[in-house]
Amino acid sequence: MTERPINQRGVVLIVVLWIVALLTVLLVAFSASVKVDRNIASEIVYRARTRAAAEAALHYLVAVQRIGNDTWTTLPGQVLILPFAQGARFRLVPEEAYVSLIGAPPALLSQVIGQVAKGDTDVEKVVEAIVARREGALAQNGGPLQAPADGSAAPPTPQLASIDELMLLPGVSRTWLDRLAPLVTVDGEQTGVDVLHASLPVLRAVTGDEGKAAALYEKRGDADVNPADYIDPALYSPPEGSLYRLQVEVRAAGKPQQVEVTVMFGDGPDGYRIVRWNEYTARFNLD
Repeated sequence: MTERPINQRGVVLIVVLWIVALLTVLLVAFSASVKVDRNIASEIVYRARTRAAAEAALHYLVAVQRIGNDTWTTLPGQVLILPFAQGARFRLVPEEAYVSLIGAPPALLSQVIGQVAKGDTDVEKVVEAIVARREGALAQNGGPLQAPADGSAAPPTPQLASIDELMLLPGVSRTWLDRLAPLVTVDGEQTGVDVLHASLPVLRAVTGDEGKAAALYEKRGDADVNPADYIDPALYSPPEGSLYRLQVEVRAAGKPQQVEVTVMFGDGPDGYRIVRWNEYTARFNLD
């Protein structure tokens, strides 16, 4: 007569345990959802702050340029702080401080890609594909595009619009492309590099010599420095003074938010024209 109540209590206990387990799972899922939403909200806030900092830096630079004193000529390469945006820093760099995938000669492209690829690809084939792409004859199956059978000209291939488009070319891997990206540009068409404003990694890639790169990087602020003492003069391109890359960084709780803006000053109603705005794949170091 006593077994029935005991069995009932056992069933009730199991049901209660299942309910507690279900509520626990729901609580954990809810907590995870709240954490994700909080992270997304923080990301949106930090990105908005970074965009605002970039726009503020642009307006500051336009104001300095319009004043017309010597301050403008000393700005490139300096890391400056936006006093009204906590944790925001920026740097202005001539676009000629990077190796151009559009204008650099094949020998320079081979040297730069060879250093970052580190034997991970056939460098000459990659360079041939880049040159074919920029000349409007994208390599296909190991050869150039064939003209249509009716004798009309093959349609031209668009110029490289993004560094990540190199992933479409044979022999390019994400592993070494991420190392190449901070060294190159698709916005400038210069044949060489402005070594007086280039980063140390770019100088290493251009000179192919660690010692020369370090020495040039150390002395590039000297008035009497001669780039020809460190690199082939044919690889030196002085800045034209119009196209720049603005790099903006805002310190966040986690990874700093970064924006790169390729901008042409002296153009447009605001005193500048944005050529490229990159806030998702920016790769630079202000330290």
